[in-house]
Amino acid sequence: MIGLLLASLLAAEPAPPASAAPPAESPGPVIGIGAQNELISPQAGASALLVAADWHTVQGEATVAAGVFERSTANGAPQDDVLGFGARVYARVHRTERSDLALGGGGSVAILWSPSPQLAWTVFTGVRVRIFVVPNAALTGSLGAGVVLQRGENFFILGARPLGSAGFVYYFR
Repeated sequence: MIGLLLASLLAAEPAPPASAAPPAESPGPVIGIGAQNELISPQAGASALLVAADWHTVQGEATVAAGVFERSTANGAPQDDVLGFGARVYARVHRTERSDLALGGGGSVAILWSPSPQLAWTVFTGVRVRIFVVPNAALTGSLGAGVVLQRGENFFILGARPLGSAGFVYYFR
């Protein structure tokens, strides 16, 4: 009996070192900060500061975007200065060791100056991919469809924004 016990202990594979185990997910949200490029309306884009909260299966983002431009573009068309605020919520549908895919949506409001202030509202839905270059920093990109509502002009957008075309987020894990 003792011989069988010793033989089974000697034949057992050693446990992997603790550093090889995946990190345990914390019960609370993981907070992140970052930046992304945003298209506010078909004629106005901006760079945005981003604050993110990741509850592992549900993720949220809030952005503040600003863009100041010359009064006209090279072809003579007016370019809007912009100040925007947005919020998005995603539900993770797939995960690998270094990336995840989430479905979500949200909305934003922007103030466009060209030459007088006007509001533009966006409502959108789509898919977002995060690729973690290191465990707590991710490159983000998204594809989706949205509606931009402005006085006198409404737009339907299908493509790499209004969800947030490209960005970088650092998570405090």
